[in-house]
Amino acid sequence: MSPVQQVVVMVMVMVVVVWAEAKMFILEGLGVCGDDLAKFPIHSCILCATHCTHNGLCEGFSFQKNLANEMDSAGQCRLHQLLTEPDGASDTICYKPVYPATPPPPPSTTADPAAVTTTLSASPTSMADISNTHTANVKTKAMCNANAGALGIYQDSTSFFLICKNHPNELPFNINQPTDECVNTGDYMQCMSVTCTGNNIINGFRQATFPVEGPCSSNFIASITSLDLTDCHTVSGAMQTQPANSDGWTQWRICPGDTTSFYVMTGVQVTDLGSGEWSLDSITCCLIRRLV
Repeated sequence: MSPVQQVVVMVMVMVVVVWAEAKMFILEGLGVCGDDLAKFPIHSCILCATHCTHNGLCEGFSFQKNLANEMDSAGQCRLHQLLTEPDGASDTICYKPVYPATPPPPPSTTADPAAVTTTLSASPTSMADISNTHTANVKTKAMCNANAGALGIYQDSTSFFLICKNHPNELPFNINQPTDECVNTGDYMQCMSVTCTGNNIINGFRQATFPVEGPCSSNFIASITSLDLTDCHTVSGAMQTQPANSDGWTQWRICPGDTTSFYVMTGVQVTDLGSGEWSLDSITCCLIRRLV
């Protein structure tokens, strides 16, 4: 029996208990089965499952066995936020969780605060409704409205566009225009790999300044709402389901959310592929929360 087969037999079903919460994982198949939320060497498949349970964004994991030494149980752990079908790699096994019919009890109030992970108000695999939105063309220097947040970014045949949506009536806020200089050679996508600092969000690029400024806002102004930096996550990996009315889109990343959970982008990561081509690697989305 091969080392991977031994692991499969021993860990067909795992129950991991963390913070008085039990999570069960079942074997999905051979191969990697998602994006790389995190990737690191680890001693065993059980520990990989424990890391997935600790991580509030983890929806499943893959464990690559160390085949160089059959007596060694160490290997590589990959945590996944967006799941796909296993790719069939014979040295790797994929596990996905089985969710209970009723939600587990909340963590104990006596738990170590350092062990508490991000809590999401919306599933990271869902997408916000992008109807009633406006766009800001990244390559021609444009911004979202001052009372709007960027829900995502997409590429069509001509350019890259921020998907902007005015705040819901119950979540009012305004943002100041960008002031950070964008050093570029004529392609503003060179400044789109960014994580906004403080309470700032992705806004676009100012047209009336030289050097160009953007893409992060310079202030978040609100009295009854705030940008909740404890309720954030990253959208990455395989493209989400293509939204309606998006013919011609070649890439897109869109925050989750609904009428009560309004997520906006606070960060973007892109890769320069050369010849004016870029890949949209990931976006970071954080919640606008009502305070009163």
